[in-house]
Amino acid sequence: MAPRFSLPSTIEARMDVRRPEGAGPRRAGALALLAAGLLACGAPPPVLRVALPSDLDTLDPHLRNNVAAYEVLSHVYEPLVRLDRRMRPTPALAASWQSPDSVHWVFRLRPGVRFHDGTPLTARDVVESLQRPPGDGSLETQDFLGSIAEVAALDDGQVALRTRWPNGLLASRLHFLLVAPRASTAASLAARPNGTGPYRVAGPWKPGEPLRLRRHAGYWGPRPAVDEVELQLGARTAAIVPEVEAGRFGLLHLSAQDILDAARRSGRYVERSNPDVFLRHLGFDLARARTPFSPEPRNPFLDPAVREALDLALDREALARAVSDTAEPAWQLVPRAVLGHDPSVGPRASDRARARRLLAEAGYPRGFEVVLHRPNGFARAAQEVARQLGEAGLRVTVESLPSAEFFRRLDRHELSFWLSASGCATGDGLELLENAFHSADESRGLGGDNHGGFSDGALDERVRAAAALADASARQEEVRALLGRVLRERAWIPLYHDQSRYLVERRWSFSPRADDYFSATDVAPARP
Repeated sequence: MAPRFSLPSTIEARMDVRRPEGAGPRRAGALALLAAGLLACGAPPPVLRVALPSDLDTLDPHLRNNVAAYEVLSHVYEPLVRLDRRMRPTPALAASWQSPDSVHWVFRLRPGVRFHDGTPLTARDVVESLQRPPGDGSLETQDFLGSIAEVAALDDGQVALRTRWPNGLLASRLHFLLVAPRASTAASLAARPNGTGPYRVAGPWKPGEPLRLRRHAGYWGPRPAVDEVELQLGARTAAIVPEVEAGRFGLLHLSAQDILDAARRSGRYVERSNPDVFLRHLGFDLARARTPFSPEPRNPFLDPAVREALDLALDREALARAVSDTAEPAWQLVPRAVLGHDPSVGPRASDRARARRLLAEAGYPRGFEVVLHRPNGFARAAQEVARQLGEAGLRVTVESLPSAEFFRRLDRHELSFWLSASGCATGDGLELLENAFHSADESRGLGGDNHGGFSDGALDERVRAAAALADASARQEEVRALLGRVLRERAWIPLYHDQSRYLVERRWSFSPRADDYFSATDVAPARP
């Protein structure tokens, strides 16, 4: 159940009116009437209350590599390079950067930036923030820094990086590495979050509680339109429906149909959506001779004919209709917004008769049994996939796992067949090739999300070479070709794309980003 918290019982409390000592009831009453009048006229309240489905267990900006950690903590901390709404690298704490050759980078820091405690940002802070995750095996953001061999502070407010190999994604990956003060520790970051971002943490916080953010008056960048934000995390259950119906949230990241229904009943919200960058797909165990969640004596997914049969058995149009009114069939591994999308790849008709023939030729004339695992969510999609594959002869049992357990088991390569979502948060399909389809190579930081064990030596070489291509058009063509190669191998089977969907109380203005990350800096009072 999502955490609940009390709401102010009076308008005066809602408006955070500070009555001076000795103020009489006439003044208090006047303030309350003024506040009531502002609310009645549609003026936004001073605190933006936001419901987000993702959950947070730490305020350490380097500990977790997940949506909640970046989405929430990037209000407080900032990276050298930020991805804009179109997922293009743009200056943040680095005012500019250059790469004189394929492995050396120099970032010039923005002058005049200060942490929330007033301490000036220096190159030393950046260096230690880049060194801290690789130096501590428990810090998950080290995943973004595997290619960095050396980082140094220069005398004139610059930071120099040397990579172990050419890395065309370095600037985009730095988007996810947030800068903290030098000498930061897990204890200091938990006790006193201290970033350079547009908001600072207001008061103590512990997991399970709402997180209050207040505008940082000394922020170097544009002033946010919203002064105070309260984030209710893990808000994805029916527990928040009464608050939605009462219009007590200014904005919600839509996570459940009952929440959408409550918002529509209230009439207080408008829906805002944008195509996201996440692919919902099927994955397979492609490494073991026998796989654990099928009784077959040999792993059926090792046979390309079996994977082709599953692909042909799926009616993606019907699947998308079963999932939601915003889902769109996916015919390739990245959507239109991501570098490497191939406009020549179009819809393909399902062919269950051919699927059954392929299964028979592969030695499964009666199909086979298998368990399809899914994390929290994807219930409709998983059941529809199981139904459609059943028409081709497979006997698919769907099992749901808590998301944390699902991804732990994926990381340990314990599953046989699964439905999940993956996206290119950098906006570049090379990210998917490096993380999900390159053979696992810890020394290079490649293949960390290759949960199925797919391996193609020739593909690996071309992926590494693509990272060194300086010409953007040449890299686009190579990434497109390599994604096409993986698609033909059916290392994954793409299913559908969906929308990033938000509910916005009518007094606020907001439009979602393509990468689906929420930022309070994108919210403003609606124009009359």
